[in-house]
Amino acid sequence: MIPVNEPLLDGKERVYLNECIESGWISSDGAFVERFERAMAGYVGRRHAIAVANGSAALDVAAVALRLGPDDEVIIPTHTIISCASAIVRTGGLAHHQFIGEGLVLLRPEHWTAGNGPGSTAYRASRSRCRQPA
Repeated sequence: MIPVNEPLLDGKERVYLNECIESGWISSDGAFVERFERAMAGYVGRRHAIAVANGSAALDVAAVALRLGPDDEVIIPTHTIISCASAIVRTGGLAHHQFIGEGLVLLRPEHWTAGNGPGSTAYRASRSRCRQPA
């Protein structure tokens, strides 16, 4: 079996979890959400960032932000989760799966034109396993 995700818990997760429980903010908002949004905005060099509930919601937001729509083709690797294709399809776009090689899970520039038509609009670089080199 190929794991889709391997959690990495090697820091203060227990301390932070207890802090959330004690403060009463265990979902939707609170100090950790604000800290995360500020840190992420700084990391990507922007004034603002918005946290969402999960990766599927993040993919939906990204698809809308990219203004994907009918006739837009987005290349995604064959080994990925359904949320990647679903976010594209919900905008009216077409998810095109690209086989990238045995044991690989990341799209790389050399995969971008291999077998893709002129209608390709975007490429979704899937990172299913954190330990795969980019």
